[in-house]
Amino acid sequence: MLLMFGVIRDPDVVESIYPEAKTVVQYNQRLNGSGYPQKLAGDNILLEARIMAVADMAETMTSPKPQRQAISLAKVMEDIKWSSIAFYDTEVVKALTSLVNRGNFKFRTHYVSVAESEGAA
Repeated sequence: MLLMFGVIRDPDVVESIYPEAKTVVQYNQRLNGSGYPQKLAGDNILLEARIMAVADMAETMTSPKPQRQAISLAKVMEDIKWSSIAFYDTEVVKALTSLVNRGNFKFRTHYVSVAESEGAA
């Protein structure tokens, strides 16, 4: 609850407790400054957060949702390339495009339960 409250209320509090959380806090930032919660732009966004933003968008769009079917990876990549003009790091988009173009690329999703994560510690 503290983490959720901190992200919503004060990202600096979360970052001081969990330094790696800075990436998580920033991944909704967009290069043009239109993201949230901090309205960061360009190189003020961590590279890790820029990578996470592109990967998250691609994975989200290629996954089926209750309100829509999954979108093809080719269509998703086209949309992300077009959006990279304002929203995404073009070098990150190029890197993902390169991986996809090699073929046999797919997202592997494994959700870790609380019990699994506690057992790994």
